Amino acid sequence: MKKKAVFVLLTAMLLCVSAAMAAEGPAYSPEMQALLQANQALTDRYGLTRGTLGLFNTNVEQYGDTFIVTYTTTDAIHESLTGTYAVIVTDGKSSAYWTHDDLDPALWQTGSLTSPAWGVKQLQAYLDAGPAGRNGFCLPYLSDEAIANDDPAELARLWQDEYVYPLVTADGTEAMDSTKARALSKAALINAYSLTEAEMNSAAFLWCDLYLRPNGSLMWEVGYYLDADEEYNFYVTLDAVTGEILSLSHGTGGIG
Repeated sequence: MKKKAVFVLLTAMLLCVSAAMAAEGPAYSPEMQALLQANQALTDRYGLTRGTLGLFNTNVEQYGDTFIVTYTTTDAIHESLTGTYAVIVTDGKSSAYWTHDDLDPALWQTGSLTSPAWGVKQLQAYLDAGPAGRNGFCLPYLSDEAIANDDPAELARLWQDEYVYPLVTADGTEAMDSTKARALSKAALINAYSLTEAEMNSAAFLWCDLYLRPNGSLMWEVGYYLDADEEYNFYVTLDAVTGEILSLSHGTGGIG
């Protein structure tokens, strides 16, 4: 009876700690803080939306206190149309650039998909065209190289969702279970992409898998599908012990 009481007490303490972490909001890695700031910079300067941002792959590089975030199109749209975006983030300040900055704005202001340069109007028209209308712009699929040894495809999957047994790292540190990982990933997406709780609750859960990273730490990857103003695939990776958000990404228009 005494052991049962101790177990109940420990469970209650863990629930309190989990609630406190949720109340404080998600913790983002420095790279993800830079990415979120860069997303906002592109929205402010070029009008890119949550949906149109999902048509780009992102890469974050750090040079001392400076982060450079680059946005290159997915394989569905040729990069010569969309150009490449880059945002420099330093000391909380950001500067956004576009390889089409030196072109005549009239090229993309028309919103025509026949324009040799695509801005936000063309990107939105592309999304609005639906799968059939987009087929003419799709290029053969080209696989990307694994990024920074943290691409889940390159890692060893240790655990799949539906199990909530205690997980322990090599040094004996206990990792959070998949239920907590899913809760933190939802909170991060709501915060990062201005989603509502109702939208996230309606999102279709795709997976929640545990991976062993090259440095010996554990990482959860969680995926969701959401049909809202656009069709979205959302992906979150987080440290399985601290809960720090390691990466966020999303795809739209059947991309992802």
